[in-house]
Amino acid sequence: MEDYLYLVSLALISQNGERAMPIGGKSLKKTIERDSDLIPLGEQIVNEILIRVIQRSDNGPISRSNLEKSILLFQIPIESMQNNLPALKAEWISKGDSEKFISELKSICKNIWYLTFSRYEGTKFHLLE
Repeated sequence: MEDYLYLVSLALISQNGERAMPIGGKSLKKTIERDSDLIPLGEQIVNEILIRVIQRSDNGPISRSNLEKSILLFQIPIESMQNNLPALKAEWISKGDSEKFISELKSICKNIWYLTFSRYEGTKFHLLE
């Protein structure tokens, strides 16, 4: 079961003085090894999260909570997703320590990417080292 992976995206945001972490994903048939394999599915999952963030904006202004590394995409074994991710999410929402959150996320994930956007280059996935 440890080899059963999910590709998950999340947003680290603040709204009306409170932290929030919309999250979603899809199961993977195999580990993503190359960026070219990541892009179609990764963009789909990230788009779903961004639509949810935009929909939340009806309830007040939203800001990124971790600047450039506020939209994350990662491969995670299902066991870690079920057993560890909820506690990490709850701690981040409670305390807001993004560095600690990402550090602990690295320990349970296979790869983590953050996204950037520039006007002439579009969306780019960057492997988080």
